[in-house]
Amino acid sequence: MEQTDRVLGVQADGGGADRSPIALLQEYVQSSKGLPLPTRRRILQWNFEARDADFAGREFRATVAFLLDGLPHHIVGSWQRSKKLAQRDAAERTLGLLIGRWGSHLLQPNEGTRDEADRSCASDTSCGSSSNAADGFGRQLPSCVTSPIGWMLHWDKEGDLCRAIVQVELLGVPHQFAGKYCEKEQEARADVARGLLWYLQVAGFEELVEINAEAATSCLQDIPLPPANWVSASETTRASAH
Repeated sequence: MEQTDRVLGVQADGGGADRSPIALLQEYVQSSKGLPLPTRRRILQWNFEARDADFAGREFRATVAFLLDGLPHHIVGSWQRSKKLAQRDAAERTLGLLIGRWGSHLLQPNEGTRDEADRSCASDTSCGSSSNAADGFGRQLPSCVTSPIGWMLHWDKEGDLCRAIVQVELLGVPHQFAGKYCEKEQEARADVARGLLWYLQVAGFEELVEINAEAATSCLQDIPLPPANWVSASETTRASAH
């Protein structure tokens, strides 16, 4: 798996101890072979939130956005006393997830292949159309999924198109995966289910999604922010959200 090579390459770099986590994160993202990033573009994009703390004055929380293997990623850190500390915290948490947790997981033995009955969910637009179907989709997920699956639906302003969002913990870290807008709810659920199975490279789903390189790089200059409520109150003190 290409991500394994990238993880091992960064871990083997002897100069990492002398560089900031922000520089290491930028190097990691730039090392993507799945979709090489154009030169002279911002690799990491930052957004900050602020709040009043009881005793510490103002606190700040950073969200870092980047394009990795053609997909926009957002990872949020924890509340800190300054923007600089918040930025460093978000970078450290991102490296801890992508290199630390995923690196250890990718070195584990493969979990085997899925049979045709399991893979049928990927091509069936009814996948995820009910709670029973969603449970069936969940049984196909690998061991890195460490929580039950949660579903959210978001309709556009006209109420004509629906997008499904899967909420799940990967290696103990809360994640959200959003699909594309579809005309029917079951189609939206099936779309995000297929995307998640592909993202996790579940056996039998590795070639299910093809990244449009032109469309992906077109958003690199200004990656859209996630929804304002994408991190719940219960997650603000946890590792990160993605």
